[in-house]
Amino acid sequence: MGVFYTSYGYNEFVQNDIEGYGRLTRIRYPSEFVIWGDSSHAFFTPWGFNEEGGVYPGGIVRRLAWPEVDTAYPSWVTDPIGDERAGRHLKGTVLAFADGHTKWYPWRQIRMARYGGPLRFMVCDEQPCPPDFWR
Repeated sequence: MGVFYTSYGYNEFVQNDIEGYGRLTRIRYPSEFVIWGDSSHAFFTPWGFNEEGGVYPGGIVRRLAWPEVDTAYPSWVTDPIGDERAGRHLKGTVLAFADGHTKWYPWRQIRMARYGGPLRFMVCDEQPCPPDFWR
């Protein structure tokens, strides 16, 4: 029997109302704040740097970048295997935002603003945080 993956994952930061992010009024940039997307699990975690379910180098959100694999590795960010196994839709992922719109992103752009990327997933993407805060 093969491994089966969920279709979409919900932002764990929002799901658990961390820092009050379960309320839309808390989100400063709703058109850039990711609520859900194609994912290997029922939720994705925007913290845990270099951890399996967390964030990889450059701020890549692992469960969104590689939604069809059970185990991915931080080295995939620069290894050609990352491209081979990336995304569900033409090496990309469909994301839904707090303002209600959806958009396709190539896997290399599924990066947190905190690390210089275009997307917001948590408090540290919307305001400066200490270096080890929600790492």
